[in-house]
Amino acid sequence: MTADGKTPADIAVTLQDSLGRPTPGKLIQISQTGGNSVISGPNPPLTDANGKIDFSAVDSNNETITYSAVDVTDGNVPFPETGSVTFSDAPEPGCSNTYVAAPGYIAQPYATGFTAENFCISGVCVSGCPGVFGMAFDSSGNLFVVDQPTGDIYKFPPGGGVADSSTLLTQTAIPTLDELAIDSKGNLYGGVNETGGSYMNGEVVTINQSTGAISGTVASGLTCPALISVDPLTGDLFADDNCSGAGLNNASLWRIHDPSGSPSVSLYATLPGTQRH
Repeated sequence: MTADGKTPADIAVTLQDSLGRPTPGKLIQISQTGGNSVISGPNPPLTDANGKIDFSAVDSNNETITYSAVDVTDGNVPFPETGSVTFSDAPEPGCSNTYVAAPGYIAQPYATGFTAENFCISGVCVSGCPGVFGMAFDSSGNLFVVDQPTGDIYKFPPGGGVADSSTLLTQTAIPTLDELAIDSKGNLYGGVNETGGSYMNGEVVTINQSTGAISGTVASGLTCPALISVDPLTGDLFADDNCSGAGLNNASLWRIHDPSGSPSVSLYATLPGTQRH
């Protein structure tokens, strides 16, 4: 399978009793050995009338993974068969999409199909295998997500989905867009690191929730103001510097008053340092 984080490998598990008859309604748990793929499937993962259940897995790494299953309903009985998938041709070898849950919990994929990759825009390069970055839920339970390497926005209905053409919101990507925030009035804001090729001239903007296009500028002339949040009491926005190096370290925390009306920007605080406050 192509290790692009989008192309799924299909994993079918069929459960039968000792007489070869299908056993429906059984809770199945699937696990992987030797890899970092993202596994998805029915919720809850129960066998159908034919004793079958279908899972899928995507990966962004060049690796071979062995998948195994357990019949939880009948006392965690392991399946005698396992299956292996080889993922190859990763666009960014070494970048992984890994979900690690604390003991006693399960990390369930919600929005999939993103590729973690390093990238460069306007002379500034981002490493560390970034992928999904900004996320915000509206009052109806829709999830807005930024794909950081591309600047595209995806909109997922309640329950999640896959990042593809059906969930892509932006007709034109917004390069260096990172964080998203929605206020109590339902306005969608985005933090843009740079405009006009200058990271000293970043902006906080409003975004049309139907087209994903920038519909207005709330604040400009800020250094990489991609990290934004909404004050739930006043509706004001807070933003700070998302960049470092090359003279871009700025320890300012800005307050944007009345962002949906007549916005004004003030220095709220000078922080001890920069980088993701």
